[in-house]
Amino acid sequence: MKHTIGLDIGTNSIGWVLLHGNEIVDKGINIFPIGTNLKKGVQEESKNSQRGGFRRTKRNLFRYKLRRKQLKKYLQENKMLPDFSELYKLKGSLQASDLYELRAKALDTQIALGEIGRIFLLINKHRGFKSNSKTLSENKEDEEGKVKEGIKQIEGFMNQAQSRTIGEYFHKMYNKAKELTEKQEWHNADEPY
Repeated sequence: MKHTIGLDIGTNSIGWVLLHGNEIVDKGINIFPIGTNLKKGVQEESKNSQRGGFRRTKRNLFRYKLRRKQLKKYLQENKMLPDFSELYKLKGSLQASDLYELRAKALDTQIALGEIGRIFLLINKHRGFKSNSKTLSENKEDEEGKVKEGIKQIEGFMNQAQSRTIGEYFHKMYNKAKELTEKQEWHNADEPY
């Protein structure tokens, strides 16, 4: 006589039975552990979601470093890479305000190639990005409205300060912060007012 195996394959378990003719030889069930973590309430989360979050963070950091490395290579090829040994001596001083001062100065006068390289490195460091996420928020229109509202608000501030660019606007805000810090009306000279 021949042996027959019967399987009942479900989403969370597998049941099996081994038959010899019409006689049951052995049987059993294998139940898989739950594949999700239950959060407070009804919401479930895949056990790999935390791992995926770490992987996305690592990938974003890798891309940031790659962009930075490629920019430095390009600046080096075009003799625009700043002398970091000199800049290291400035550490602890008001470097952020100096960079925005360079951006404002570059609007009207010619600046050195190394200083242009510093500006590009600053923009590269703080650049924004458009999300390529496939999941769309339910409140996408609300979020876009908030972003557009924020852009209009910044444009209004720039018009009030008579600034041509965002770099010039921040330069003016750093200058105002320095003045107010000297009068002890502001807490940090290296933070724009």
